[in-house]
Amino acid sequence: TTAPASTSTPVPASAFATPVLPKISLQWGVAILRQQPPPTPQAPSPRLVRPLIIVSAPRSGSTLLFETLAHAPDLYTVGGESHAQLESIAAIRPALQGYRSNRLEAGDATPAVVAELHARFWQALRDRDGRRPDAGTSPRLLEKTPKNALRVPFLDAAFADAQYVYLYRDPEENVSSIIEGWESGDF
Repeated sequence: TTAPASTSTPVPASAFATPVLPKISLQWGVAILRQQPPPTPQAPSPRLVRPLIIVSAPRSGSTLLFETLAHAPDLYTVGGESHAQLESIAAIRPALQGYRSNRLEAGDATPAVVAELHARFWQALRDRDGRRPDAGTSPRLLEKTPKNALRVPFLDAAFADAQYVYLYRDPEENVSSIIEGWESGDF
């Protein structure tokens, strides 16, 4: 038998759990979400500008999208997912804080945490040719870590000028892919 044709249903803006994202209705796979910029706080140094953050469930196609976008000449990445950059900061490491999940709120983005986060990203950034950004520049970060779906309020506070790409995959196909991954032993 064949699976029924995939149809997408609109996703209400309230599903994004942050008031700065606009109300949208998702009709197909990818939507670029633009926030209303809040007043600009004092920028930490080094400065990352307009990070492009992919928000998605695991195994939803985010790696393909990330690897495609990473070929753009003006984007810098840490080479993959940013677990080390985020979870090496003691103040937001779930195990040290007694958090039950990797969810982070805007209040977790203290000035010290944001400065450390920017510095950790800066240290790991490379462009498509493996080059580090020049000193004194403000590179644009491309970020893709599925746990970030739990961290949008935090990321929005840490990167006030960020843009988000919400990647949607049919839930049945997504869960099937996750099960395949678990059964493969690669997780």
